[in-house]
Amino acid sequence: MTSSQPPSERPTQPPTRPSTFVARTPTDLIAIVPVVLGFHPRESVVLLTFGTPGAAFHARVDLPVGRAEQEEVADVLVRAVVANHAERVAVLLYTDDEEVAHTQFALLLGRLLDRRVEVIDVLR
Repeated sequence: MTSSQPPSERPTQPPTRPSTFVARTPTDLIAIVPVVLGFHPRESVVLLTFGTPGAAFHARVDLPVGRAEQEEVADVLVRAVVANHAERVAVLLYTDDEEVAHTQFALLLGRLLDRRVEVIDVLR
């Protein structure tokens, strides 16, 4: 569909701004996740990044059980952090399986710290 109005007379939409949230406690981080993702995750690894407005991103992936898949998830998330120049992150692991959460946490934390990324918190 084309408009018969000249460009100068067409109504314009104001640019949308990304939402800004302030998290001061672990409870705040937990509360933010369903807001930024649009749903409550289950059996998931959630990565929240913090930084310059508009530059931060958030990611959610299924929590893998096997060691090889956990290493792959850690690598993918760290590559995204590095590619987007994120300097601060929080990791939330949604699972009842303590052992799986601990293994994924250890893999991801080690890789993030190796890249000098500040890890604000890791929660399960």
